Amino acid sequence: MTGKPGERVSAARHERRPSHRPGHAQPRGCRGCAPPVFTHGDLQVTHVFVDGDEITGVIDWSEAAQGDALFDLATLTLGHEERLGDVVAGYGTDVDLDVIRAWRSLRSLLAVRWLVEHGFDPSSPGCEVDVLRSRM
Repeated sequence: MTGKPGERVSAARHERRPSHRPGHAQPRGCRGCAPPVFTHGDLQVTHVFVDGDEITGVIDWSEAAQGDALFDLATLTLGHEERLGDVVAGYGTDVDLDVIRAWRSLRSLLAVRWLVEHGFDPSSPGCEVDVLRSRM
């Protein structure tokens, strides 16, 4: 593996590349990154079944992979920011709210990109830009 002509680049630096999906496999040596865990990858409210106060099921595990657990918390509370305190309280450990906000921002930006690339208008009612505007 080479970098500039005549320069040798350590393969170890490129051993673990981040996935194309946010929240998955942090870069090696990432300061402040939590240890990777098994994540859902798309843990939105519509994928969680609840009966009263009990979670009875979680569907759509197609994005599951190793990653940052806070990405799942960010996705779960996207559009439901008022529930973040409840989710964090139930999580049972210290949670960096700035990291959750950063994951939300990245997820929203990637959703806008996907919508545009696939011919959708991201500012249509109910789409990503509309939702982001409502939070301002």
